[in-house]
Amino acid sequence: WIAHEYARVAASGGGNNGRWGTWLANFTFNCTPVDSDGDGMPDAYESAHPCLSPLIDDAALDPDGDDWTNLAEFSIGTDPCDACSDVPSDDAWPADTDANGIILGNDVFFITSRFFLTSSSPSYTPRADIGNLTGPRDGIIIGSDVFAVTSRFFTSCTP
Repeated sequence: WIAHEYARVAASGGGNNGRWGTWLANFTFNCTPVDSDGDGMPDAYESAHPCLSPLIDDAALDPDGDDWTNLAEFSIGTDPCDACSDVPSDDAWPADTDANGIILGNDVFFITSRFFLTSSSPSYTPRADIGNLTGPRDGIIIGSDVFAVTSRFFTSCTP
């Protein structure tokens, strides 16, 4: 409606005097995703993952048993329902940064090469900020992120 009314008034040349453009430039919409259960994960995300429910606070649960809670996996961008996928692009296992099924030096290097990067850095990636096993990313790559990978060194994931 707002855009339509702006176009109508601007096209007619009536009463605009530049005020509509200023008003629209300062107008904002609240586009916060719906989170019915208040667990920090949007309903759309929970509905897309069969192990989650948008009506139950399941943020602290770990249905796939990979040591990362649902909220942590949502924050990192991995699949909370799949601890180990046979499809590398699934990103099922947070510590396996290259999704090859085993934690090796390249996974450790992936994290350590981003040490002390913050979420405001262009080189920051959520896949490296995995040290918080129970909640959202903390926004900086630090020792806990490296430990989350090195403590699983040579661990393999077979579906």
